[in-house]
Amino acid sequence: MAVIATIEDRMVAALRSAFDNKVKVETVPAEITSDEWTQRLRAGTAIYVAFIDAGTDQAPGTERLVGDFAVYIVSESAGKEVVRRRGNDMRQGAYLMIEIAVPAIHNLAVPGIGTLQLVQVNNLFSEGFDKLGIAVYGIHFRTQLAFDQIAALQDFLHFAPQFGLPDQTEPPTSPLPLPDDAVALSGQTNLPGASS
Repeated sequence: MAVIATIEDRMVAALRSAFDNKVKVETVPAEITSDEWTQRLRAGTAIYVAFIDAGTDQAPGTERLVGDFAVYIVSESAGKEVVRRRGNDMRQGAYLMIEIAVPAIHNLAVPGIGTLQLVQVNNLFSEGFDKLGIAVYGIHFRTQLAFDQIAALQDFLHFAPQFGLPDQTEPPTSPLPLPDDAVALSGQTNLPGASS
């Protein structure tokens, strides 16, 4: 079972359902570059899901692996900034999108893996986003990662070379053959013995 991909897919499906397939919902890599973000953000209003990272969550007597996932809400409007946040008669604003996305993902169970829990919501305002006519918010979720439920990895090819070298008790007495000075000075580019 692909744990991380399964969680992302479940989040995407839940968001598409919550928004009645009227908003583009896709996955993105966590380490997306600013240039890639700019291209995506120019596409307008959308929701992006990303796996951020994983670590251990230690409580007294327990230790477990947990994963952090983000939902990025992107609201576009070339008009006033307030429309990006609050929307108008023609478009959903970021606030309403957050209010739909949070309950769609918070307590979302991923069978055999874990349940997503809301951690926080962040305003990711930047002057660059503002110049693009976009508001971006990040919603952070966390869930236990049940990697121990993976049955087995696919078989890998193994390369185990064995070389038969003669047993030498002392170093060779003759130096390695090198091209003589006459060949080197003649401008010949092939090594001696190589066919041209």
